[in-house]
Amino acid sequence: MAFPAAHAHRAWHLVNARNQPVGRLAAQIVPLLTGKYKPTYSPNYDCGDFVVVVNAADVKFTGKKMRDKIYYRHTGWPGGLKERKAKELMELKPEEVIRKAVLGMITRNNLRHKYIEPKLKIYRAHDHPHTKQLGEQHEPLPMAPRKLKKSWHPVHGNNEYLENITIPKEIRLSAMALEESGGGWGLGMGENMGEDGDFDFDSAEGGVSQEEIEAIAKAMEGVDFEKVSSGDESEHERLVSIISKETKKES
Repeated sequence: MAFPAAHAHRAWHLVNARNQPVGRLAAQIVPLLTGKYKPTYSPNYDCGDFVVVVNAADVKFTGKKMRDKIYYRHTGWPGGLKERKAKELMELKPEEVIRKAVLGMITRNNLRHKYIEPKLKIYRAHDHPHTKQLGEQHEPLPMAPRKLKKSWHPVHGNNEYLENITIPKEIRLSAMALEESGGGWGLGMGENMGEDGDFDFDSAEGGVSQEEIEAIAKAMEGVDFEKVSSGDESEHERLVSIISKETKKES
């Protein structure tokens, strides 16, 4: 669905970087900047939010990265490659440490340079000039956990309802069979999914077997998925009837 950037709702988020690992902090900021957590997200539109990061000087590195990690830059002149260790950059410009980590996770194009980068505001200490946009009582976003679960949301934090949800076996069967048959809908519901945010079908109650998936996938061989994705009602009804018939048979 096309969702022009002119009509996008732009929120302001406050992120406290104190005692947060650089990479984990950046992974929390990127979906907010790009708007990827929104149902109206489109990769070719600017639909992201503003993010204000405070206490950048108190961010931390795991392991020996503070001592060993090296940041490079180039002056643009021959032989102008410069390097600086993470510890030196933290003392000089801690804001750049977070900025480099965040922008390194976003595709480098005109959308990033002109629209996404300016919405990232990073400050060394707790003070910032965006009280009017955020509000005086605005609380920082919850800290991202070490292992992201399916119930985690970048704005609202942990969602207990999603954590306890159970998916019926029929839905698991049809979704996995679609992937097996080459439906190509990007469902992301395979056996390797789990703690990265998608539902883990195999570990859920009443798991499905490979034989069941292959049986339903075989029944879908005659379906034209291009017509289904383009909105062909007859082909869509045919697919739904096959899924309904086969899942009832398997269950």
